[in-house]
Amino acid sequence: MTLTTINIEEVKTCTDAALEALQHELRELNHQIWSNPELAYQEHRAHDTICDFLEGQGFAVTRHAYGLDTSFQAVSGTGGRLVNFNAEYDALPGIGHACGHNLIATSSIAAFLALSFAIRKFNVPGRAQLLGTPAEENGGGKAKLIDAGAYKHVDVSLMA
Repeated sequence: MTLTTINIEEVKTCTDAALEALQHELRELNHQIWSNPELAYQEHRAHDTICDFLEGQGFAVTRHAYGLDTSFQAVSGTGGRLVNFNAEYDALPGIGHACGHNLIATSSIAAFLALSFAIRKFNVPGRAQLLGTPAEENGGGKAKLIDAGAYKHVDVSLMA
């Protein structure tokens, strides 16, 4: 299948169905992160929960990526452009996930899964990267990831 023969409605239908099939698991993942708030660079449970989930979906995951103990990376696809999704999962001291980082993580994971599924199903050149970005409330996690080269080959970086 070439890019000119892909029916966008078919892509939408297939990716919606793939995410619908994972709805329960994604909700549980979100609940686990929300129920166990962890502060900057201490997001060990969130890190392991997300990595375990991704590995269970068949992705190779680099745990403790880019020299940060609570960062991770998963990449799918080959060739083409690289679309990055950022997953935040740290909490605020004393009030937990008031900024919704559990939701940011879950939406980025879902977007990564959808794009990865479409790349694979429709044999489209391109890559998707899910990057675990710890310490966003206090600690500059993304700045450290930038310095370590995590975004070096990224064509577009997204986060909800």
